[in-house]
Amino acid sequence: MVRVVALGASNLTRRFQTVVSTARSVWRPGVEVLTALGHG
Repeated sequence: MVRVVALGASNLTRRFQTVVSTARSVWRPGVEVLTALGHG
């Protein structure tokens, strides 16, 4: 399993779906996404 850790503020909040879909397209279902996001 691949783990993606994404840290960010409002920029990550707005683009979170893009991050997840890109990670899934690269590593297929075997990806775990951990995030810390919020408003900057």
